[in-house]
Amino acid sequence: MAIAAFFQTGGSVFVLLAIFAFLPSMTVAAIAEIYRIRSVLFYILSAGMVAIFSTAGFGFVLSLLMFQPKVGPRIGAFSVNWTLVISGMVAGLVYWAVAGRQAGAWRQGRI
Repeated sequence: MAIAAFFQTGGSVFVLLAIFAFLPSMTVAAIAEIYRIRSVLFYILSAGMVAIFSTAGFGFVLSLLMFQPKVGPRIGAFSVNWTLVISGMVAGLVYWAVAGRQAGAWRQGRI
């Protein structure tokens, strides 16, 4: 019963937010690989920007559905949840530690 309630409420919110974050995250990872960007600052800031745009897009979709989320201070017309932004920046740091330090090394023949 509890699992069904999760997927009916929180699970659907998680899936929608993950959809809004997946494509921008993969785009940033592809750009970093193509241009061999290995800067930790790039990964942290770009992950923070992905989090801002993801939460703003998610809030926009919710507002189209006539639901006004109260998640935090507003940037322009959008409300941003800073907890998600900080966790996105931490995720960028972790991604850099796991894969970003070697970005583009496969193109040079060394890994």
